[in-house]
Amino acid sequence: MTMNFDEQNEQNELLESVLDDRRERIEERKAQRTERYEELADKHRNASKSRYQASHQLSEHIPLGQPILVGHHSEKRHRRDLHRINDNMRKSIEHGKTADYYAGRLAAMENNTAISSDDPDALEKLQAKLADCEEAQEYMKRINALVRKALKLPESERVANLAEWAEVSIAKAAGWLKPDFCGRYGFPDYKTKNNGANIRRIKQRIKEIQAQHHAIVTEGESDETEYPEIGCTLILNRTLNRVQLVFKSKPEQSIRAILKSHGFHWSPSESAWQRQLNSAGEHAAQAVIAALTR
Repeated sequence: MTMNFDEQNEQNELLESVLDDRRERIEERKAQRTERYEELADKHRNASKSRYQASHQLSEHIPLGQPILVGHHSEKRHRRDLHRINDNMRKSIEHGKTADYYAGRLAAMENNTAISSDDPDALEKLQAKLADCEEAQEYMKRINALVRKALKLPESERVANLAEWAEVSIAKAAGWLKPDFCGRYGFPDYKTKNNGANIRRIKQRIKEIQAQHHAIVTEGESDETEYPEIGCTLILNRTLNRVQLVFKSKPEQSIRAILKSHGFHWSPSESAWQRQLNSAGEHAAQAVIAALTR
């Protein structure tokens, strides 16, 4: 059935509203995580410095190379100080490693270029990535065709002609005409095969994101199904892109084990057991329900 302009506009507004909510939540979570990692890195860095200084101060009171004088009144204090020196230095190193860990987590988060299905701009990003991959695929195929054409020429004419046809430098053309360890010229087939597989994967992800957006505008922001016999509510939360299982009380250990075995994780902020909302997530939720109601 064809929608009129008002219906289409209403659906677009709903979709934009949901995506805006996601964007706000993602930015808020990222800001909270960034602040937390920075606090933890600073905390452990300061603790490392404090422990190092404490170790250094204790060692200043012991002359370099001074042995423990067994039986002397200083023996007990000397042993105690050596223990404290080693303990402080060990803890200084541990705190330093922990500080580096959180600094690394922060850097990884800032430099992460992966496209999450939760990202409200995922569709646009995937389409741009697909265009780049398809352009690269066409370029590699075109160059390989020109390389095969050049290889039919006398050896003395190959490089210059290939450089002219491909509009590249002599050095680059010469590189394409130099066989690799497997005797392959131009772009090896594994590069075009890998890129082709990547194109297919991105196209599939685009279909999934489009289906996700279609579900939002046609089925609403969420669906809830009650299972009173097990005190559980199944929620398809399309705003958060999560399938959620909410229990009236804390589930027993055996139930938690079933949830975890089906990929569900506890979310304190949502007070729900959840995983990503996709066909696999929905099947996993139904499997949990079946296991608990049998």
